[in-house]
Amino acid sequence: MSPDPNEAYKPPERGKEAEELFRTMQDEKITSLKEMIEDIQLMIEERKKLRDELMQEMGKMQMGIGNILNQPEISVDEKVKLKTKQIELDEKKMQEKLQCWKDISQLKQELRDHMREFKEKESRQEMLDELMK
Repeated sequence: MSPDPNEAYKPPERGKEAEELFRTMQDEKITSLKEMIEDIQLMIEERKKLRDELMQEMGKMQMGIGNILNQPEISVDEKVKLKTKQIELDEKKMQEKLQCWKDISQLKQELRDHMREFKEKESRQEMLDELMK
């Protein structure tokens, strides 16, 4: 069938294709940022769990040492060594608390950065959607 000469020529709608491609790319970036934010939040929770588990294990070790120290047949030299071990465990607990704080602080900074970027991209997407209507 031949085109009707009375109808105006309509070029292919490439603007719509480009618009859809652009929107898809923006959506993928936003989705990727959401996933990164969720991953960081999970990493923060996992780091807290690890800290708690380590604290619990070191506490059990200290309790075991304390039980041994309460036995009357322990020599003075052994008591000194065990007390030294208890002090070392206390130091390790303090180091773990500090390292955990540093790790979580760094993760929270990454989280803030990604959330800021997410909000910016989401805001831009909303503006573009309004402009393209």
